[in-house]
Amino acid sequence: RGRVRPVRHIPDPRVDWTLPEHLQTFMVSGISDGVMSNDGLGEFQSWLAIVRPYTFLSEARLFSLYRLTKEICLEDIPGNFVECGTCKGGAAALIAATIKRYSQRPRKLYAFDTFEGMPEPTEVDRANGVPANDTGFGSGTLGAPIETNLKVVCQALDVESIVVPVKGLFKETLPRERFNIGDIALLHADGDWYESTIDIFQNLYSQIRLGASIQIDDYGHWEGCRKAIQDLQSQWNVQFNLKPIDYTGVWFQKDSVATPKCDADASF
Repeated sequence: RGRVRPVRHIPDPRVDWTLPEHLQTFMVSGISDGVMSNDGLGEFQSWLAIVRPYTFLSEARLFSLYRLTKEICLEDIPGNFVECGTCKGGAAALIAATIKRYSQRPRKLYAFDTFEGMPEPTEVDRANGVPANDTGFGSGTLGAPIETNLKVVCQALDVESIVVPVKGLFKETLPRERFNIGDIALLHADGDWYESTIDIFQNLYSQIRLGASIQIDDYGHWEGCRKAIQDLQSQWNVQFNLKPIDYTGVWFQKDSVATPKCDADASF
């Protein structure tokens, strides 16, 4: 008594697991009482039951995306939405459903991913000191073909017309597509690795509007992601007022102290 350790199970990312039907409506542990008490929980839960098999995000991080998207739409902050690191598409579909319900203007969600697996990490990409390729979540894992993942969950929520999948490495697709995106009202950065996170911010940050929101999925878990965010703040001489969501996710709002006075597009 008092010495029992909870079991922490992480599904093998090399296997395209589907959550059993009888478990798909169960809530996921780790969500705080504060999040549970927020308005809109019933609507969120109904969508969660649909997207749950298509995302590795915690319920707290999913609810944060729902809440931020809803607030942006209700406040009518201009701009499109961008997710970098879409994987199976559950988070993208949730954001798109919220846009469809609450947006006062036409918007798109651009969903960037290789959809074929994680790119090669670098030396700084570690979790608790363990190299990324030794964690089970390294290069080549988390492949998720669009036709059997993102497309399916978007059809289930009837949001295919909102989501624009962009396949390829960030360093290749972001410079090409950024001008099609225009202003950005919300960025969901789920790139895991150092170089991926740098690519996301270096290519897109100047297009994020003041008052827009940025959610970073891997700040607490992956050391490379955390170092990238720290290096960006140092080079740009800015301060991101990071607010914790759970053990790894953080978010912040782009304000005057988070806006570079130098060229954010310059080579890092």
